[in-house]
Amino acid sequence: MATYIVVHELPAEGSQEELLEMGGILANSCGGGVRWLRSWIVPQEDCLLSEWEAEEEGTMRLLLSAAPLLPVKGIYEVTAVEPAWFRDEPQGLARPVRIA
Repeated sequence: MATYIVVHELPAEGSQEELLEMGGILANSCGGGVRWLRSWIVPQEDCLLSEWEAEEEGTMRLLLSAAPLLPVKGIYEVTAVEPAWFRDEPQGLARPVRIA
């Protein structure tokens, strides 16, 4: 499964209740090889960053289209880098896999 960071534009209009409802729709619609891991609000940029896992990007895009209050500005496939990999004594994490 691939990991993605999705950049959402925060709406200029829309109540907190509407945003919570959109979050509920997304959280409860996951499945079919798509999983919402976590999100971060970036108030200085009026955006929301969300971390997802998906077998196929297209399936994730379809799911995201169910949340029109959170339009997608960009989707980026990412590979995590763990600080523990660089410590002299790793703390139980596997060493990194070479990135192609």
